Amino acid sequence: MTVPARHPNGRLIAGGPSLNAGGRPTSTLQQVREALLPDLPLFLERLAELTQSSNETIRLQALREILDRLLGRSAVFVDTTHTRVDIGAMYLAALKRANSHAVPSEPVIDGNSNGVGAASEIQ
Repeated sequence: MTVPARHPNGRLIAGGPSLNAGGRPTSTLQQVREALLPDLPLFLERLAELTQSSNETIRLQALREILDRLLGRSAVFVDTTHTRVDIGAMYLAALKRANSHAVPSEPVIDGNSNGVGAASEIQ
């Protein structure tokens, strides 16, 4: 295997050896499709027969499958909310809160044990 030549910034130099000499591998799904393709008319015929079933659930499922294949599945809409979080500000607020409730005999986060000026030092 030859190591491809690169520019000083790390980009590959054009015309060098391929990084994927074997090409894109065939997916397992593609192999399954190729194996089942000759039986496709039989599958469609059986699915069409299921639309005539006396069981309503089977009939609806068969119709849903046919429509999903012909028209495509309906789009799913998701309502999302993006929130920006400033971790640094949250951490600073937690430090201020911890130092403001410190008991004078207990050490505080900034190293002062007297508690005087501890909150003012963290700004």
